[in-house]
Amino acid sequence: MSETPVIVAQPRDEFGKGAARRARRAGLVPGALYGHGIETRHIDLPGHELFLIVRDHRHAIVEVKLDGKAHLAQIREVQRHPVSRALLHVDLVLMNKAEAAAAEKAEEEAAAAAAAEMAHAVELAEEAAKARSAAAEEAAAEEK
Repeated sequence: MSETPVIVAQPRDEFGKGAARRARRAGLVPGALYGHGIETRHIDLPGHELFLIVRDHRHAIVEVKLDGKAHLAQIREVQRHPVSRALLHVDLVLMNKAEAAAAEKAEEEAAAAAAAEMAHAVELAEEAAKARSAAAEEAAAEEK
């Protein structure tokens, strides 16, 4: 399993639009942590760290440190501002290690399939370019 990004979350006591705006001005992104039968926890996450994680993998598996405990979670949904594309809110779903391993394996298989498909497309493009080149050479030879 590849290295899981770690992000330190702060519990959120204030709710609503005003509290969310204050958090965003402070460089934080409001979020929710839920799943596995626990009550939903409202949290604030560091905006820049979260941006770097989401930029690379939209549904990344992360280790969330909250109240001194580490929780394994997957990013389920990311809400962005429609113009600035800034992160507005993130939902995280708790996972156990088996679920995380299965999700990571599925992601790796999907990436391998996409890479194979891309390699096949490149081969087809190269063959088409060679065919065009050969046809152009034949046409040039006929003109002489």
